[in-house]
Amino acid sequence: MIKQNVPDGKHIRGMTVVNTYVALSGKRDKKSIKDALLLGWCLEFYHSFMSLVEDIMDDSKLRRGRSCWHQLVGMRGVNDSFTLEGFVYQLLKKYFGKHLHYLEIVELFISAGLCSELGKTLEMSTVDYKTKKPIISKYTFDHFQKIVHLKKGIVSYYLPVALGIVLATRKKVSVQSVEHQKKLKEAKKIAFQIAILNHIKNDYLDNLGSEIRTKNYTEIKMGKCSWLIVTALSQANEDEAKTLKKHYGSDQNKSIQFVQEIYNQLNLEKSYKDFETNINKSLEYSLNNLKHNPKEIFFFLIDQSKKYY
Repeated sequence: MIKQNVPDGKHIRGMTVVNTYVALSGKRDKKSIKDALLLGWCLEFYHSFMSLVEDIMDDSKLRRGRSCWHQLVGMRGVNDSFTLEGFVYQLLKKYFGKHLHYLEIVELFISAGLCSELGKTLEMSTVDYKTKKPIISKYTFDHFQKIVHLKKGIVSYYLPVALGIVLATRKKVSVQSVEHQKKLKEAKKIAFQIAILNHIKNDYLDNLGSEIRTKNYTEIKMGKCSWLIVTALSQANEDEAKTLKKHYGSDQNKSIQFVQEIYNQLNLEKSYKDFETNINKSLEYSLNNLKHNPKEIFFFLIDQSKKYY
């Protein structure tokens, strides 16, 4: 089960822990790097646990180009996902139980997990669980941002950096100190900007982009609160809005085609390019005005993310 679900993947989260730790501590000796790698692998285990759960909830077919675990083992996958979560805390206790900042490391995992679960709750709240129809009134940019921030921004972008920051914190420095908390707060702000940028780019490439990429239209089929549908509804006229409300959330090819046609009529490709330019400018400004963290932490996260889009 572990071999199937944990080792493969991009490992961006785990490597971000290592990169952040090295950038802040300056330590490159074997023992220090081993500790950072161990913490990075704990995060990879944690992400695999959350992926298994989400795949079951969404009844996904593929993960990383292979059949999702629950498609192979059925509902045993529910128990397996919680087993992976249990391994995370056992590994943390084994390798970091005597670390001065062990408690905060554990609390970061617990807090990030809750945020992700709340984000999934918000995402699922946009679809009526009985009729399976989208609740269009909830498709707002504010709601979309909250979903991304909670579901992806914390676990995938903030947590790797935060873990590296805590691991690199000198033993004599309190993690409750003002300076330490400023580091974490600044990291969270940047992480959220990167999360929004990557989430929207992924949504765009999977559903609309002209770039060569297999289009799966998952957001359209499942009626997810994506940037594309939120933007489309904000720009659509009355007839276009009716068409979107009628066909969004259907897995029928004709419905997907109708939604795609509206997206093209509204020229959402241009809207995306404009949005990408603006958020990149905002991100650049934030990076140029960092006060508590070195830029290379976030450059690494951005560069690694770009390799997969």
